[in-house]
Amino acid sequence: MARRGRKRKTGQRYPSGDLRRESPRERAAQLPHRRGLPDPLDHRAESELGRMVLRRELEPLHGLAGEQYARDFRGYRLTINGPQSLSHGQGRFLCDGCPEQPRPHCTCERLKIKYLDAQRILLGFGSVVLAIVHRVVINDWRVSTPSQVPILRMGLIALADHYGLTNRQTGTIRKMSSSQVMTPSSPPEPAV
Repeated sequence: MARRGRKRKTGQRYPSGDLRRESPRERAAQLPHRRGLPDPLDHRAESELGRMVLRRELEPLHGLAGEQYARDFRGYRLTINGPQSLSHGQGRFLCDGCPEQPRPHCTCERLKIKYLDAQRILLGFGSVVLAIVHRVVINDWRVSTPSQVPILRMGLIALADHYGLTNRQTGTIRKMSSSQVMTPSSPPEPAV
């Protein structure tokens, strides 16, 4: 005769009969994209770029440069009023009344110029560098061969130089707070 009521949940139990709960770390370690990472709870494990940093295939500087490039790309995509994915909401970026010929201090024009400048830096190293950086940082795909990792590093270090994350004379990382990296740079003040 079958038992009445709701079926018992499967899993290990305490001697009292209560279901044993997994810690967030154990649960995160079971997720396919977080398996084998040294810290499965780290927020960087959500993207392929972050996972490469956690696996020490890339340095944290590369990750910072890639994150800034992704922010610039998202800002550019908002300015062209393209379709947005459902996970990022329905809103589109509308500037506060751009005329047909945008002003240089217009928000949408600054976002567009910022992304196109970064893209121009990558194109200076060749279209292959741009394609691999875009593939990993924007599309969140893995590199298809291990020989592409040095190309990705080269593109990300060029972006780090472009964003001012390194000291050009010594080649070392400039110490910056996260707010300095996250906020877009404002246009220079006109001379009076």
